[in-house]
Amino acid sequence: MSEDYDANALFRQVKQALEEMGWSFGESAEGLSVRTGSSEANGFHSCFLRVDEDCPIISVRTSIQCRVPEEKRAAMMEFANRANCNVWIGHFEVDLTYGELRYRTVLNVADGVLTTGMLGVMVYANVGTVDRYLPGAMGVLWNDLEPEDALGLCENVEGEAA
Repeated sequence: MSEDYDANALFRQVKQALEEMGWSFGESAEGLSVRTGSSEANGFHSCFLRVDEDCPIISVRTSIQCRVPEEKRAAMMEFANRANCNVWIGHFEVDLTYGELRYRTVLNVADGVLTTGMLGVMVYANVGTVDRYLPGAMGVLWNDLEPEDALGLCENVEGEAA
């Protein structure tokens, strides 16, 4: 990476953009990261934004607020994989050690300065996608729905994201 990259400067841009968007946030003890969240139709979604130390990449990770028990992880991975085939920005992932279902989006700002609009698109795409697919994930988790059937709770007949 370029010697000119300043992770702290990019982190300041992230915080400024969040302020301009009207989002409250708290800085994480790990540095170069903040926690924030958004109330959407299906609940409040907590987000973790992190600036990479070595290259100009910002990642947004939203975790579903309940753990997936070991016996449901295979079904949740199938649900996540099926959902990933229909999302344009980001991806779902299942942590097999802890049973965490999360959604991650990433923005590379190597060729320019971060704008509020750029960060806004990424953050809103992240929480909006989590909110849209949450009913299906909960169907797999709590109602023993088959992943393909659960996906139907989130998408229209043609398979396009709702």
